Amino acid sequence: MTQTTSTEEQPQPQAHILPQPYILALDIGTSSVRALLFDATGNAVPHVLSQHTYTLNTSSDGEVSVDPDMLVELISKTIGEALAAAGPLASQIGAVATDTFWHSLMGVDTSDCAVMPLLTWEDTRPRTAAAELRNQLDEATVHERTGARPSGFWDVLFVVSRWLPAPAC
Repeated sequence: MTQTTSTEEQPQPQAHILPQPYILALDIGTSSVRALLFDATGNAVPHVLSQHTYTLNTSSDGEVSVDPDMLVELISKTIGEALAAAGPLASQIGAVATDTFWHSLMGVDTSDCAVMPLLTWEDTRPRTAAAELRNQLDEATVHERTGARPSGFWDVLFVVSRWLPAPAC
């Protein structure tokens, strides 16, 4: 389900009012995607906002994931609406700033197409396999080598590393 913050029926911003270049800010969160336009002094440009909400996929076995194709479509729609609301200012965008939800993991094929849902750091399904890995790995050595401390998502990364083939080099 998506909810749109309508940018229609709002006055178009005037290019000569605000300093340039403009910055398109894209926030991809765990409950919504939104895009806003900021001027060079960091002030939000009035009436240039698009936001759509979505729901994470969850299950009783610990799944917390996102359909990547749905998310890409929602991001594209959100950006398009913000650019349309920006009107002539869109051609003066000099930078894009992004912010996304914390750790995530998604497998892709050789064409960069998703082959699985995007798993968020909150997904706990591999906890049994992670416990097995903890018994096989020395956590201090892993931390020294990788800089990663054990956490819920650390477990996911190490479980997935067992599924992936070793590099050829």
